[in-house]
Amino acid sequence: MSEEVKVAAVYTAIANVLSALSVEKGGALPANMGGKPFISAVDLNLEIKRQFVENNLILLPIERETHKELLVDTNGKKTITLSIEGSYTILSTLDGSSHTVGGVGDGVATGASVAANIASTNALKNALLRTFLVTEQSVEDAAKNGVPESAPEKEAAPAKETTATVKADITQLLDTRDAATIKLKGNEFFGTEEANGWSNDLTALTKWRTHLTTGIVE
Repeated sequence: MSEEVKVAAVYTAIANVLSALSVEKGGALPANMGGKPFISAVDLNLEIKRQFVENNLILLPIERETHKELLVDTNGKKTITLSIEGSYTILSTLDGSSHTVGGVGDGVATGASVAANIASTNALKNALLRTFLVTEQSVEDAAKNGVPESAPEKEAAPAKETTATVKADITQLLDTRDAATIKLKGNEFFGTEEANGWSNDLTALTKWRTHLTTGIVE
C-alpha cells in the first residue's frame, strides 16, 4: 500500500489563489505610451490581499536596493532612479509552511523622494504577476514598441472617479495615513505648498497616482 503524500498547506493555498484570481485592467497607460489599459499595483494588491486572507496566507517581504543614481540639473532639480530586488515569503498560518518568490522593480522620481516607494511597488507587483501567472501585455508592448507615431488621445477619467477615490489610491501607494508624511510627499511632487499636501485638481492627483504606480511623470 503506497504512502499518501501530504502537500504543504502553502502550496494548496497558492493553487487555490491561482484558480480563483481575477484582476481587471483598471489602470490606463499615459497617452505617450498608447493609452492602453493595464493592471495597476493597487488593483492587483487588493485582490491578492483578499485571496490571501481567504486562504490563510501572509506575505513577508525583504527588499534590497541594487542601484541608485541621483542627477541634478542646472536649476537644481533632482531626479532619482532606483532599482530594488525583493524576496517575498508566502507563509501559511495553518501549518507554518512557506515558499519564497522574487521580483525586481525600478523607480524614477523627479523633484520628489518617492523613487524607493515606486521601485518597491513594482518589485512586489512583478513577483505577484509571475507567481500567479498574470500577464500584462499592454505594458510590455508599450516598452518594446516605444512611443507610437500618432498616439491616441488620452481618454477622460471615468465618470465615477473623484478626487476622493484617487486620494485613497495614493494613500495606499504611499503606504501611510500619516498626515505629515502625506503633506511632505505631496508638496515634493507638486512643487508647491498644497493644503495638507493634497491638490484638489483631479488631473493633478491622477498624474501623481500614475507616477507612484509606474514611475512615469506626464
